[in-house]
Amino acid sequence: EGVAMRDVNVPRTVLLIPNPLDAISSYHSFMSLMNAAGAVAPGDSPTYVSQQPPVEAWLDWRDNFFEGQLQLWVKHLEYWMELYPTSFNRLIISYEKLRDE
Repeated sequence: EGVAMRDVNVPRTVLLIPNPLDAISSYHSFMSLMNAAGAVAPGDSPTYVSQQPPVEAWLDWRDNFFEGQLQLWVKHLEYWMELYPTSFNRLIISYEKLRDE
């Protein structure tokens, strides 16, 4: 959740949509790396960890949280589709298609 765009006058938008399977697994990796780096106090430099989490950690997380994360992905997409209901004022681009071209 962030700033409600309904309160901002933006007539058009570009919505860059990742494949939810890629986005959710990437989110898991990101959260694992941030947890491995530890909490960072204001003014401190974070310690970045470049190692991917073990497959077992992904499988456990997937089994417990995937459905909820998928629902959040859908909710995010629905929010933007409702905010910009016509194709005149929105452009939807697949992240994977953009990346591969």
